[in-house]
Amino acid sequence: MQSNKTKALYYLAWTIIIIGTSITFRYLSMLQNEGWTINSSSIDIEKTGQFGDYIGGFVGTLFSLSGFIFLYLTLKEQRIAFRKERFENKFFDLLKIHRENANEIQVSFTKVNTTSKIVKGNISTKNNDEVTKEYNLKGQQAIKYISDQISICRQEIKPFFFKKSIENIYTQEYLNTMIEEEFMHERDLELRELAKTDIAYTIVFFGLEPNGNYILKNTFYRKYNSEIYENIINYLALKPVEKSDNWTRWQKIRKIGTTDKKIDFVNAVIEKRKDQPKIKNRNSFPVDSPQFLDLYYKNDFHKYYSGVQLQLGHYFRHLYQFVNFINDQHFLSYKEKYEYVKTLRAQFSTYEQIILYFNSLSSMGNIWEIRCSLRFSETEKRTITPKQLINKQLITKYNLIKNLPMGQLFRQDFARHYPNVKFESYPMPPGRKKLLKLYH
Repeated sequence: MQSNKTKALYYLAWTIIIIGTSITFRYLSMLQNEGWTINSSSIDIEKTGQFGDYIGGFVGTLFSLSGFIFLYLTLKEQRIAFRKERFENKFFDLLKIHRENANEIQVSFTKVNTTSKIVKGNISTKNNDEVTKEYNLKGQQAIKYISDQISICRQEIKPFFFKKSIENIYTQEYLNTMIEEEFMHERDLELRELAKTDIAYTIVFFGLEPNGNYILKNTFYRKYNSEIYENIINYLALKPVEKSDNWTRWQKIRKIGTTDKKIDFVNAVIEKRKDQPKIKNRNSFPVDSPQFLDLYYKNDFHKYYSGVQLQLGHYFRHLYQFVNFINDQHFLSYKEKYEYVKTLRAQFSTYEQIILYFNSLSSMGNIWEIRCSLRFSETEKRTITPKQLINKQLITKYNLIKNLPMGQLFRQDFARHYPNVKFESYPMPPGRKKLLKLYH
């Protein structure tokens, strides 16, 4: 697709040719009016010489200028064609890598199944024997499993935010940086819901094994008040994989009355594991009470949230760089870029888009959109324009999550966080029509 500048140069070159041709025929017409023709036996050498000088000196210059413009445009098109060929070669290489990354995502987990046995005759009886089975999921099945974990985790931490003000959730320093983000003011982002998504996604990503636990606390302490994230981490760190007696105990822990009582129990467990005498003074769960001992178990089990950093880390780093690679090709128009990203988006399953949605709202992936200003250096931020910022908001710009069913999956209102994405089967958002004029 030709740019406006290229079209203008083509028009200019053809205009010059038309003008030069018109002048030539006009001059010939004048000579004919004076009785001179090509078949004339008497040719005025002085007039024909003037005509030749005029054509060579003025009109010839015009034709030379138009020829130069055409040569420049031809070389420019050849250069663009060469760049586009190199771009497409890399594009399809990156597309292949993306498919491989998606197919290589793998998760393993343990689950307890209740079996049924067939006895002699036609009579079948149920047998409540529990069989521990290892599951290995790969590709889209693994991606769906991770999506389910994020959704489950988000529901499990929900009670910890009950009646908490925004100031009780975030540190003041981090809250200020979020409020100052220009893009935060343009959409109805509920900071409490944003915190739930961020914490849930990050817990699933790093997991709650000892190393993950340490990383989580170092990740959260600058953003959230310790009362929020420490209680959540300590509580979910008790959740085992679905096997043995610990899973049964965990189901009972989940049913402990209020969130405050759950926190009391978790603190009692932590103190008992440290063998600290002060737990005897705890009113809710005395260490020697049958209720506590019935639920207590040591920290020698595999966690339900074991982490998917190895599975998702490389996937999202490559995907983000891939989309940016397309977005930064200045010789392509927005429509051309959109078609390339559309080809990439066609590779996404619904669950890949779900994970991308959660990732983009987390502090690890908010550079996709809600904090895309992080892409600019401190020096650039002083002169950044709204148009530059809009062109870095990649989720909306390329409708990367357009195939998500609105309000139907994981209890998420996708359009609330991304109001200008043109979701499938929904009308064009009014705000997007304005943005289309700013995209390049």
